Amino acid sequence: MKKTLSFVLAMLMLVSVFTVTSFAALAPEITEITSTFDGVSISWAKSDDVTTYVVYRNGVVIGTTVECNFIDTSVEENSKYVYSVGAQAADGSYEKSDVEFDVVYIRPYCAHTDYEYVVDYPATVFKAGLKHKHCKACGFDLPGEVIKQLVTETPVINYLSNGINGVKVAWNAVDGATAYYVYRRAGGSTKWEGPYIVKDEAFEDTTAKSGVYYKYAVRALNAAGLSAYNGGKVIRRVATPENITVANGTNAIAVKWNAVQNATSYRVYRKVVGDDAWTYLKTVKTNSFIDKDVESGVDYIYTVRALSGKIYSNFLPGAQIRRLDIAKLNTAKSTTEGIYVDFEPVEGATGYNIYRKVGNGAWTSSTYLGAIKTTRSHTYLDVSAEKGVTYTYTVKAYHKDGSVTSVGSYVAKGISCKDVY
Repeated sequence: MKKTLSFVLAMLMLVSVFTVTSFAALAPEITEITSTFDGVSISWAKSDDVTTYVVYRNGVVIGTTVECNFIDTSVEENSKYVYSVGAQAADGSYEKSDVEFDVVYIRPYCAHTDYEYVVDYPATVFKAGLKHKHCKACGFDLPGEVIKQLVTETPVINYLSNGINGVKVAWNAVDGATAYYVYRRAGGSTKWEGPYIVKDEAFEDTTAKSGVYYKYAVRALNAAGLSAYNGGKVIRRVATPENITVANGTNAIAVKWNAVQNATSYRVYRKVVGDDAWTYLKTVKTNSFIDKDVESGVDYIYTVRALSGKIYSNFLPGAQIRRLDIAKLNTAKSTTEGIYVDFEPVEGATGYNIYRKVGNGAWTSSTYLGAIKTTRSHTYLDVSAEKGVTYTYTVKAYHKDGSVTSVGSYVAKGISCKDVY
């Protein structure tokens, strides 16, 4: 006969009042039934002279015990079950309770805060292992976690380029690495050079020679040893053009630089001072370039990249110059005060250098006569001229801005005058 829990409690109260019968002594009734992490937990009061208790689920025996409790572990979530208990005495008599209890199994919630790690398989030198968390409270196994291999993971090169001073190599940081070993192999060689030992995730190979192909590989180091390395990455070293010089010509700016070994061509770039972006001008085969598309009074910066096939070099910050047109000469006139030299002003100039020579010699530093350190005057008086001597004059405009001095071109023929006073 099936009864509710309230009815059972009432019966238990009656049992405590009246004399215990043989049935009560042998066939205890269930006092508590709950859902636990392990299954349905069933408890009952102890009966005298009982040696074995028999537990029934849905009328079928599911187990025996000498204790006053039993856990049914073969239950499923949200399923309903009916339980009762029987008892066997020492003399062999047996009674089964006619009181049954039903329950719907619902597994309790667990935050899994009390757990231990269980290793599924350990890590080896070059292979990661796996472990999982086992909850001590509910017995649930949480998802697996990786156990790091004994040595570090293999670094992966993610940056390889031609720097200003050499080949730049960079790779991803590896957890647990205390240092990195960088290896290099030149094209055609089967032998790795190095290692070059660094602490950071970057290295610049300043000994790489221009025009040579190099392969680079990286290994990480920790207390267990060196990691493996991948196949490496290849680049051709192309040196950066150096000693870039700029000069004002008659109608253009001349750009020159040192030739780069094994370079097949050069790309020339220009920008106006103050701009961020470089403007590509032209690709040339020689180590010089004439820029005719310039304006007087404008400040320019030039830089150059070398190419070896399709591989670019890096580039230097560049060389700066102010475009200054040629100083056009007007007259040279002998007076009682000396010889006056008159010329046209040059846009963007902050002053002018005056040169003088006798005869057909070249214009050199020794022919420098003096300077006009203002743009308000375009006439120079040569008071050192000697009577009867014919002099030839020319003028170079200049602009000085901090450490940068730009000098304009000049009229090579010059203008001549004989001092007659």
